[in-house]
Amino acid sequence: LPRDMNYLTALAHLCEAAALLGDTARAARAYERLSPHAGLSVTIGGGCAYFGCVDHYLGMAAAAMGRSADARRHLDGAMAAYAALGARPWQALAQRDLGVVLLQSPSSADATRGETLLRRAEAEARALGMGELGDGPRTPRARDE
Repeated sequence: LPRDMNYLTALAHLCEAAALLGDTARAARAYERLSPHAGLSVTIGGGCAYFGCVDHYLGMAAAAMGRSADARRHLDGAMAAYAALGARPWQALAQRDLGVVLLQSPSSADATRGETLLRRAEAEARALGMGELGDGPRTPRARDE
């Protein structure tokens, strides 16, 4: 990828595409390149368009790689950032993605939290007129089923 003004946006979207496709090799490469930018927001045009938090994309890629602890850390960080920004649509998406990750955990407490997050995400999406949120990132266990 050229290191131009679109680099961060391109890396973020590569993480998302790899996660949605369950492509662990590409998710790992994109995660490695995007990691130094954790804590930042993805924008274009000097902030004219907002594409969420880098941590959200890192969380999706980590989930696709089966790195649930990293996915949880990144997605929790993204949810906190979205809450602080009042970015409700992005908050719903991050809740969905973290919910998917937590449902893969053997812990019943994690599974319960995951179900709660998924319900909240769907309710928020309906309230905002977003429609169906879909399945989110594909985790290794989800691919095997």
